[in-house]
Amino acid sequence: MDNDMKRIVITLILSALTGLFSIRAAAQFIPGGELHRSGNGMKTEDKVKLTEEEKLAVLMDLGGEESVMEWNRYARNRNLGMGLTIGGSVTAGAGAVMFVGTGLVYVIVMMFGAATSAVVVGGVTGDSEAAQESANNTAEDIGKQFAPWFVCEGVAVGVGALAAATGIPILVVNSKKMNAMVGEYNKSRGYATLGVGPTRSGVGLSLTF
Repeated sequence: MDNDMKRIVITLILSALTGLFSIRAAAQFIPGGELHRSGNGMKTEDKVKLTEEEKLAVLMDLGGEESVMEWNRYARNRNLGMGLTIGGSVTAGAGAVMFVGTGLVYVIVMMFGAATSAVVVGGVTGDSEAAQESANNTAEDIGKQFAPWFVCEGVAVGVGALAAATGIPILVVNSKKMNAMVGEYNKSRGYATLGVGPTRSGVGLSLTF
């Protein structure tokens, strides 16, 4: 075995040992208090966010690889829900603002165009009916020119609202599932969890140990 091959083998062995030590160190992590979900991660009572290795240790302690896969699945779905909610809200909001702006411009242009047409035709022909007909035709032509803009902006509002309406439940449901996993871990550690749920007298705050 030449020197280059020896260096490669030694590097691989050291990398494997480093990864092993990191996993073992993470597996020995025990938070000093109750945990809370923070985005797609976790944080302690003191608002200190857990590292990825510490979060992995908590999930492995909770239910092994199955818990890790569940958390990652909920995190992906939560990201999807957040993306749909934010993107849809921005799209719908922008479409609504543009719709209102286009509407104001349309009213101004239509009124000015129709009035100008009526004045010109009325001044030339002296016929009030012809002036009114010219104003109506001008307003109709302007409306046809603005129609595609209104359609596009209306579609943006509808699509954005639909995306947001789809994303909100996905975001909420998967956030609750992740909260439930953190609550289950806290419960396994003997920490009390306070939440909203069914009680003997109806729905209210419930304290679980």
